[in-house]
Amino acid sequence: MLCIHMDCRWLQKRYNNHLPGKYLGVKILERTIRHQEVQFVQLVKTLNDVQKLVGVITWLRPYLGLTTALLSSLFELLKGDTDLKSAREFTPEAQKVLEEVQQDVVALQVYCIEPSTDVTVFINTPDLHPIGIIGQWNDDWTDPLHVLEWVFLPHQPHKTVTALFEMIVRLIIKCQQLCLQLMGADPSKIILPVQREEFDWRCVNNVALQSALKGFSGQIPYHLPSHKLLQVAKNTQFSLRPKNSQEPVQGPTVFTDSLGKTGKAIVTWQDGSEWQVLESHEDGSAQLVELRAAVMAFEKFSQESFNLIMDSAYVANIAQQLGYSVLKEVSHPALFHLLKALWCAIQARVHPYYILHVWRHTNLSAEGNARADKLANPAWVTPQPDMFTQAKASHGFFHQNAHTL
Repeated sequence: MLCIHMDCRWLQKRYNNHLPGKYLGVKILERTIRHQEVQFVQLVKTLNDVQKLVGVITWLRPYLGLTTALLSSLFELLKGDTDLKSAREFTPEAQKVLEEVQQDVVALQVYCIEPSTDVTVFINTPDLHPIGIIGQWNDDWTDPLHVLEWVFLPHQPHKTVTALFEMIVRLIIKCQQLCLQLMGADPSKIILPVQREEFDWRCVNNVALQSALKGFSGQIPYHLPSHKLLQVAKNTQFSLRPKNSQEPVQGPTVFTDSLGKTGKAIVTWQDGSEWQVLESHEDGSAQLVELRAAVMAFEKFSQESFNLIMDSAYVANIAQQLGYSVLKEVSHPALFHLLKALWCAIQARVHPYYILHVWRHTNLSAEGNARADKLANPAWVTPQPDMFTQAKASHGFFHQNAHTL
């Protein structure tokens, strides 16, 4: 794609200014670049057919600006049985998307680079899936925004939970690398749809952002100009600050505990002089039961600030990352169901929350923690006949490591 921009002048000389010319699958016009018409398959039968189709569309994305949200119904066809010959067929939604892509191939275009105008990177955030536009802006043009290339991240995040800002940093790095290939220099501007105060806060507290902008000499404006291609970002509200508070908040202190062996999930808190309890059950590992307890707590206290104390480092870490984040679909149905429920509960929050992880059975927050432990544990356990079996049972109840056992 970038070599086409660099070769526009050369192509005009090659064709003696008789354009359009064809080069690397595209049509080079006087000021624009259009992709040649592509005939998509109208019927898929196997996973391999879908992979080939998505591969072609992925190749077209830098020219057409096809967002992850738009292509989601096609990406869905990649899920399921991983056998290349496993059966697949178009859903009505996927068929409609394919028709739209076919029309876009004919209608949409990108521009050749204009050497007299600065190159700018615009960061856009439709549906919390950041995309970048490498382009040029000139108020004197009929269309002030000339898109040189659309830049996308992989449609499926690498991690189970990826903070939105982490994805924006990756996108900034990718756009800078492409600009260096295109013109041997950084863009003159990187425009972000965020508040300046929040960006400054992130600059101080985020090493990845500091590394991405190290040596960058251009400007960083915080307001996208008015243009139809940039309006989506203005309607997407998000913050660069984490949703969870770094200090305890005014509100009830809630304790959770669970027992993987029995599947019992407990939420308890003090209401005046009385202790209240919520109890549920979840089959599976200790982490699933802990997630169930966390979901119960966030759903119960959805309309107020609260402090959550738990002894699961796994769930505490996940819950602190879920604010303004993208959740990857995992292959374990029960785990994904609970992660999505927790993600939805946190995304819908307007009140702050504080999470504290404490080691199991410590004296911190003694009364509440002790109550949660007592409620989660069974009243009576069958005596174990030998030391090895006792060690297995102890690990199942208390999550102790090998050294402790």
